Amino acid sequence: MNLLSRYLAIGVIACVSAAAAQAQIVFYEHPDFKGKAIRVSGSVSNLRDRGFSDMPSSVKVLTGTWEICVDANFRGSCAVLQPGQYPAPRDMGMKHVSSVRSVGDSSAGGAYSGGGSAEYQRGYNDALKGRRFDNDRHPQDYKDGYRAGEDARRGGTSSNTAAGGYEINRLSNGGFEVVWPQRGCIGSFNSRGEPLSFNENCNDDLISRSRDIARRER
Repeated sequence: MNLLSRYLAIGVIACVSAAAAQAQIVFYEHPDFKGKAIRVSGSVSNLRDRGFSDMPSSVKVLTGTWEICVDANFRGSCAVLQPGQYPAPRDMGMKHVSSVRSVGDSSAGGAYSGGGSAEYQRGYNDALKGRRFDNDRHPQDYKDGYRAGEDARRGGTSSNTAAGGYEINRLSNGGFEVVWPQRGCIGSFNSRGEPLSFNENCNDDLISRSRDIARRER
């Protein structure tokens, strides 16, 4: 084998290895992995764009960690799935799925962009096991992991789900907003996590939750 052929062979092997390592998830039209199926290896903001006229009813996570959301564009209630089989909607903790992204897919603009780090996993495990988030400062990966762990632990059944998921909107002045898209509630905080204002759609429960979230996000 000449030198050029050897380099080409090495390149092919590297591409195959990279593809094999890529996170993958398979959605099925009906429960128990029946009906139409699509394999996803990246962010999909609306599964209808991939030909699903009805929402998928069962899932196989082949590799990686995935965030699935009830609404398109990663809005509404979300849950995080680890590798495994989920033969019915209740196993996913969701009635249906409209959008999906890999937890480690920072190019998708996802909140959980630190999925590959040790700090992310530590935060995820703390929340999944119901451990209380302390008030010490943590790296962003830990905070993102904790959020993902909260979503996974509540599994779409707790009172948090009724309010839908929340989003963090970072501001240029160093502050941030805690946004509840399904409820229209927006809480504004300064860079120290101190509350500045809440709009008229925020009830006492969402204000309390937003304050707790802000203490973690500061």
